[in-house]
This record gives sequence, structure tokens and C-alpha cells, in this order.
Amino acid sequence: EIVISGSEYNEGLTKINTSAGILPVESESIPNDYFVWLVFGGVLIIVVIVVIIIMRKIKK
Repeated sequence: EIVISGSEYNEGLTKINTSAGILPVESESIPNDYFVWLVFGGVLIIVVIVVIIIMRKIKK
């Protein structure tokens, strides 16, 4: 059984109980999640590049 109650992510939602484990997916949340992952991926790539550049400078 899955119980969802109020938190920072789902303040506007009412309490949902499902025994099947399948939750309704809002169509608006999919592009937002994709955008968030895209931003996190970009930041992660930039951090990795900066770390590689710093490590190369330290080796010289």
C-alpha cells in the first residue's frame, strides 16, 4: 500500500491510498521533470569538466 501525504513536493495534493501501486501521472509534470534532469545533467557535466581541468593543472 502506498500512502502519499503532504510534503514540499505535493502540498496541493490530497492524501492518496493505492493498493495497486499505480499513481495517476499528470501531463504537466513530465516536461518539468525532463527539464529538471536536463539542468542537473548540464551542471554535472560542467562540474566534471572543471574538475578534470583543475586536476590537469595540478599534475603540471
